[in-house]
Amino acid sequence: MNTELKKRIITSIILFLAAIFCTLINKLIFLIAIFVIAYLCFNEWCNINYKYFSGQFWDYFLIRGFGLLYLLFPFTLGAFFLRGDSFESAILFIIVLCICICSDVGGYVFGKTIGGKKLTKISPNKTFSGSIGSFILSILPIFFI
Repeated sequence: MNTELKKRIITSIILFLAAIFCTLINKLIFLIAIFVIAYLCFNEWCNINYKYFSGQFWDYFLIRGFGLLYLLFPFTLGAFFLRGDSFESAILFIIVLCICICSDVGGYVFGKTIGGKKLTKISPNKTFSGSIGSFILSILPIFFI
């Protein structure tokens, strides 16, 4: 097992435990955690997209405006309403999180071990084998449930 994979596994376990804690402990703690994550995602969104625009006011406004719309409504409100008020809805949120994690791990592991033809030029490290592995491992949590 290479160093990069070990680092990803350890980080994923720590973040997953933190997500379970924030989801189950209290809805207010969960909301604060979601806003912190949305803020970090928004900063990353801006950093990635600034290099593609000329730096004029409208470009700045469009990057931030679309970033806020993209992250505020679907991500923040979606996670908040999926979390819900009951313990069962919190468990459902954790299940959805498990499916996302398994999909990501499957894509990485299959893509690195099998390799193969590249999927797209936008993300040059994505392969067909990685996308198939992502699909296969995303089904894994459903069998455990």
